[in-house]
Amino acid sequence: ACVNTDKRAACAANHSATHLLDAALREVLGEHIEQKGSLVTPDSLRFDFSHFQKVTDEEIRQVEHIVNARIRANIPLKEYRNIPIEEAKELGAIALFGEKYGDRVRVIQFGSSIEFCGGTHVAATGNIGMVKIVSESSVAAGVRRIEAYTGARVEEMLDTIQDTLSDLKALFNNTPDLGIAIRKYLEENAGLKKQVEDFMGTEIFMFCIKDRHFQCVDDATDGIDNASCQQPSECRFGQCVKDLGECQHTQPSHADVDHRRKPLRAGDPAGFHDDSDQCHAPYQDT
Repeated sequence: ACVNTDKRAACAANHSATHLLDAALREVLGEHIEQKGSLVTPDSLRFDFSHFQKVTDEEIRQVEHIVNARIRANIPLKEYRNIPIEEAKELGAIALFGEKYGDRVRVIQFGSSIEFCGGTHVAATGNIGMVKIVSESSVAAGVRRIEAYTGARVEEMLDTIQDTLSDLKALFNNTPDLGIAIRKYLEENAGLKKQVEDFMGTEIFMFCIKDRHFQCVDDATDGIDNASCQQPSECRFGQCVKDLGECQHTQPSHADVDHRRKPLRAGDPAGFHDDSDQCHAPYQDT
């Protein structure tokens, strides 16, 4: 049989990183942490563990810092092969919950990380390169999942992030502080949008008054002359102007005429009257 040494080395790095991650989680979150599942591939690692709430961004950062500090320390692997299980327990080795072991076991130690394990590992933690947690999520009640990259995969991810940031900075004239620039543009956009809305409301109001596309209606007189309307707020059709979808001030087709509309009273401008919103909308037979 032929072993792919590159894939084996990548698997070993991710496996050893999983042990360091387990130990760091216990330090940051508490001794209640228990491994509930694990997946190691040449590309990434996945670690499921017991915990009662979401791991915060600050806690994830603390875990990463602990793991990467131990990687930089280049802690050598200490392997105990085929030792009595009682001796392994005296070393403080952590056993998987619910896992059955024989009388003699294998123990892997990287500094304070001591676990029962039968898998492949790096000769020293420095061979891992670096660890970067890329996601944290819930997989079941009381069980969280962390996914992470190591080594060359971290470099690839950092390259992608750097390229994205460079492209974004170029869009904002290579500003030194991208966050401030984006917030500024968002605020300016919101202000311009408000100005456009205000302008359109005023223009529609003046257009409707000038061409009698709408007629103001007063509760007391059941009708007042358009010339007496000084502000949209004084007219009951102010809401109509605000919601063009209901008013339909453009010329509708026969199919668009609502069944509620009826001919205007004698003397009213040509069009149809909608009792629901007191808006007069023009209608011309096409």
